[in-house]
Amino acid sequence: MNISCRPRFNCAVIFLSAVSILLIVFTLNQFSFNAYKIRLVPGSLLQRNLDKLPSKFAANMNYWLLKNNLQSQWESIHCNLDTNETKKNIFNQQIKKLSKTLGVQNGQSLFDTNMGCLQSLKQFRFQFPDLDLAGFDQDDDAVDYARRFFNDTTRKFVKRLSQARNNSFDHAINIAGLQTKRADLQCSEVKAILKTLKPGGILYIGHNFEGICKSKICKTCLLEKKSIGFTVLNKCFWPKVCLRSKYDVYYVLEKNFFDSARDFSECQTGVFVRKKPAVKGHTNKTLPALRPSDIYYQC
Repeated sequence: MNISCRPRFNCAVIFLSAVSILLIVFTLNQFSFNAYKIRLVPGSLLQRNLDKLPSKFAANMNYWLLKNNLQSQWESIHCNLDTNETKKNIFNQQIKKLSKTLGVQNGQSLFDTNMGCLQSLKQFRFQFPDLDLAGFDQDDDAVDYARRFFNDTTRKFVKRLSQARNNSFDHAINIAGLQTKRADLQCSEVKAILKTLKPGGILYIGHNFEGICKSKICKTCLLEKKSIGFTVLNKCFWPKVCLRSKYDVYYVLEKNFFDSARDFSECQTGVFVRKKPAVKGHTNKTLPALRPSDIYYQC
């Protein structure tokens, strides 16, 4: 059907209206909305490119996104955790395996750099009542929640990584906190985390996507992850590109390591990064307690 627009002004109005509607729909798709906050959708175009914007604009955008719209406590909105006992038991076993491999002991310290709703920290504290907990999260509200929940170590939960003291933690974890960031930003954040570890300390990077696949299924998995906004790192990115020879690096395939194929994809790897002792021959900390069958790849 042909529609003749006269005068031309009418055509321009229709065109501009259509463009405006498309822009509004696109913008709304970049955010998730609830009664408490407006947040960027992980993996969205805007979220993946926010770091490319001028620094002042990006900082102001982040502040606006993180600012409270209502006075409800953050955890009451975001942390209504699934009470399914089977899932809880599976997660408890995963943390138990991770803590054993890290060599966690009562009286030591653990730094979680993607705390969220504190699922991991709560379980570590349950298993190790005297474990000294600390943490960081890009969401200031998550840090405030941690300070309220773990009020015995309030000052050790920080809103900037630079506020964490260097050479002060025995262990560190970052689970699912890096995948949507550019490779260079992942590298700089991990280097900042490693500075906080004591010599011989170990960092665990969970849910890592890297081109070290051994199977066609895994390679297909990585392509799918990349298509929805996750960053797929180049093969041996951590030891050969980012960290060089200053650290010992081991990869595990998470679905096998945690014995939970339902919870992990074919291409999700975990990375153990050990900060080498400052003094040659120092034996205060051993290598990660990985069985040979646990190691998926070592560059």
